[in-house]
Amino acid sequence: AVPASAPWEIDAIETPWRRNALDLDLTPALPALVNQFWRARGKETDAERLLAEPAHWGTVDYHAAEETRGLDSTLDWTLDCGGRVDGLYVWFDGEVDTGLGFSNSPLLPELQYGRAFFPLEHPVDVHAGDRMQTRLSVRRMLDNWVFRWDTRITDAASVTKASFKQSTFRMQPEDLALLRKSDASHAPVLAEDGQIRLMVLSMMDGQHSLSDIANVLLARHPKQFRNFEMALAEAASCSRRFG
Repeated sequence: AVPASAPWEIDAIETPWRRNALDLDLTPALPALVNQFWRARGKETDAERLLAEPAHWGTVDYHAAEETRGLDSTLDWTLDCGGRVDGLYVWFDGEVDTGLGFSNSPLLPELQYGRAFFPLEHPVDVHAGDRMQTRLSVRRMLDNWVFRWDTRITDAASVTKASFKQSTFRMQPEDLALLRKSDASHAPVLAEDGQIRLMVLSMMDGQHSLSDIANVLLARHPKQFRNFEMALAEAASCSRRFG
């Protein structure tokens, strides 16, 4: 990963969300925009746009016995030149076999896999000798991978110029409700889908046909099942899976 001055990567954020011809205040939408990363442009980046030497984030070994659970590392740069830092380019150098590999560095034309750009909450003017630290992590949460990048930029005298805490978790408010439902102290109540499944399973007693079950479903849950065929399909699905 490397800090970069890349205004073309954040142009879709700058306009119209920070400035626009209609002079509208669209900044309330910014938290949703700056807490995500995206595929960087395919064209190679000029070397002078990279403000420091790349730092190694971590290694993913596809030959390892255990699946990678995530990466978490604090990256530290002393900036080689001044300018405006807009975010981080993140990529990987792959090794297929000894001496055989490839790279999707921002200094090279894009390969099939592409590379990522992680924006800062807002651009920061920097000078050569400034220090930038980013704790970059990715963790699996439920069915998603959640990325986090916490950044602090200081000058040569260690005075803080900017500090940000960003995470793709902020883009997923629905996951917060799912996390609450996963807490050990949570007392769950069956939603309608659960009530339907419970009713079907309770009628799978060797006494009721699928038609019987479908008719009950149709009578009790008319909003879920618009006709007999839909109700029968649900009953048959449970029969195949649990019968």
